[in-house]
Amino acid sequence: MLRRLGAPDRISTILEGEALINDGTGLTVYKLAVAAVVSGHFSPGAGIVKFIAVAAGGVAVGLAAGWVSVEIRKRIDEPQIEISISLLTAYLAYIPADRIGASGVLAAVAAGLYTGGRAGSMLSPTSRLRTLGFWEALTFLLESVLFLLIGLELPHITRGLSVEKPLLYSAAVLATLIAVRMAWMFMVPLLAQLVRPHRHRTPPDSRFAERIVLGWSAMRGGVSLAAALALPLTAAGRPFPDRANVIFISYIAIAATLVIPGLTLSPLVRRLGLGEDEAVAREEARARVQLAHAALKHIEDLAEREQLAEPVVDQLRTTYELRIQRLEPHADGNAADGDEATAARRIRELRRELIGVERRRLADLRRRNQISAHTLRRIEHELDLEESRLAQ
Repeated sequence: MLRRLGAPDRISTILEGEALINDGTGLTVYKLAVAAVVSGHFSPGAGIVKFIAVAAGGVAVGLAAGWVSVEIRKRIDEPQIEISISLLTAYLAYIPADRIGASGVLAAVAAGLYTGGRAGSMLSPTSRLRTLGFWEALTFLLESVLFLLIGLELPHITRGLSVEKPLLYSAAVLATLIAVRMAWMFMVPLLAQLVRPHRHRTPPDSRFAERIVLGWSAMRGGVSLAAALALPLTAAGRPFPDRANVIFISYIAIAATLVIPGLTLSPLVRRLGLGEDEAVAREEARARVQLAHAALKHIEDLAEREQLAEPVVDQLRTTYELRIQRLEPHADGNAADGDEATAARRIRELRRELIGVERRRLADLRRRNQISAHTLRRIEHELDLEESRLAQ
């Protein structure tokens, strides 16, 4: 949602990193708490020591699994195998960590961070496109299954359950979630500023607005559902205490945080002036201009060193010069307007229309059996890539 609104990239980065760490550490604490309920014994001091050991062990196993995965994938250039390894890496990290009593979740997080930071050097462009598409689809399916499970479980939980007290608990949990998150987002940066007073480069007003958005982004989802449903049915031979209440409270907290912050985040971002960030667009345009200049320089070097044919050099040079000409106004903050903007939009529309013509002709060639299915897929893939670039 934040990316769609054009909010500063640092907000999305903080949220993604925070979500990974929160899920890992939260589920580690959850595991220790469930073990304490099942065993009937808990010592705060021993609990803290065990948490540190479990977390550190999980991170160590995850980094080792991530290193193994990266070294294997560096030597492979086959998208299907690479996607399979990317899926198995999570289990390669989770299972050993869980078997030795460390945090399997933190192991998976550490392995994901390690491999993700090296995706650019170990994946081919085709593998990267297919892997991203696979994980987006898989994440959607897994989260959908979790919500389906909680929906199927809810009638059994609420049957015979007095909901008045759980509703009050749910309201208290919801208020605590939002209040603690808001307090954290404002207190921790202030403490960090006291330690390093000259660290911030963004204006104070922007920092204040970003903290409000970060504090209000309190949505809960799949991990909370999974944790609630994973509570054991029994503890020490008796039903797990208040299991139905915990799942019900989790359900209400998730639904409320998805609805309340979820529906109000967009207007809040716009009201605070964080949407449609022009600085992000200028930064991207400047980067693209520099890439084009680097490519042009390399073209000239190649032309001198390898005596390339003039038509080849001219075609390559024209491609990048046109790209620079199109991007420089955006990089300088003087994006085309009026007739130029209308012309640019019209060109994009025409290119989409032409791609549609190509698609229809391609389908016609296949119907007439003038091309094979393999050729159809290859050309269709190129048209898909071109049209997706136009959409972006």
